Amino acid sequence: MRRPHPLPLLLTLVQGALSLATLWPGTASGQATTNVSVHDLAYRHVERLVAEGLIDTVHIGQRPYSRREVARLAGEAERNLPRLE
Repeated sequence: MRRPHPLPLLLTLVQGALSLATLWPGTASGQATTNVSVHDLAYRHVERLVAEGLIDTVHIGQRPYSRREVARLAGEAERNLPRLE
């Protein structure tokens, strides 16, 4: 007597598991952005860099900035340092 090939059964099991996985409630996860306190001196420095013309793209009045945004602004100012020469 010949035994059935296990591949069709395996494919059926995998398809069933994948279809059930879409019904399983997932949890949302992500990284929270840490904001810079509105009383931090970083805002004074950012305003100075904008006044010197080293930062072109900034949203004035939209505070608090995230730490990532402050780092982006600092990087932009550093790239634009040759403008002062």
